[in-house]
Amino acid sequence: MRIGMLMLGVFVIALAVFLLQPSAGAQPAAQAQSVTLSIVSVYDQACRCYKYRFSGQISSGAANEYVTVMRQKCGYNFSTAVAGAHTRTGGFWEAELQPAPRPGFETATYRARWNGVRSEPVAFRGRLPVSLTKLGGGRYRVSVYRGDVLQDLKGRLVVLQRRVGGAWTRIQTARLVADPKAYAMYVATFTVRQRGWTLRALVPARAAAPCFTASASEKWVS
Repeated sequence: MRIGMLMLGVFVIALAVFLLQPSAGAQPAAQAQSVTLSIVSVYDQACRCYKYRFSGQISSGAANEYVTVMRQKCGYNFSTAVAGAHTRTGGFWEAELQPAPRPGFETATYRARWNGVRSEPVAFRGRLPVSLTKLGGGRYRVSVYRGDVLQDLKGRLVVLQRRVGGAWTRIQTARLVADPKAYAMYVATFTVRQRGWTLRALVPARAAAPCFTASASEKWVS
């Protein structure tokens, strides 16, 4: 009886070891595919414009694989192809976009796409163009332009600041409203009776988010 039980135990252990062994035709699990993306902005004297230089690498290291660069503007739910290139030996690739947006004014996210996978995002958040119009009588209209970015700025805060002792100090605030006479333009009005003050208008970071960064107008003297 003991011999029978012992033989049964040996058989079970041997079967377990056999099941744990990889079969002759089994292959190791494939590594997840990936593609990388980096972006450098340069000024091209030939075209007198800025351009983006895209570069990266695919995980397989294969040559002659096509990589597409996709751009998604902030506020949009789709992306479009803006550049692409075939890989060389080692899986490295390079591409260019010309002309490209001026540094500090791009508001979009880029990804490289290869073989159905996408790279980590490279996001740019630009400044809002903030301008000033003198209306007379100490009144000033501040205009903020969002361009083709789909972000509603209605109700967002704009701050009037005064330069005092080398620092900008808040003196008034207002809420932006849509300008009925101009597409994608928002305005606010301030009144400053004092003369000789150095002023500027600022859209703070929280008011500019998520598509833009904090943005200020040029300074002026009341």
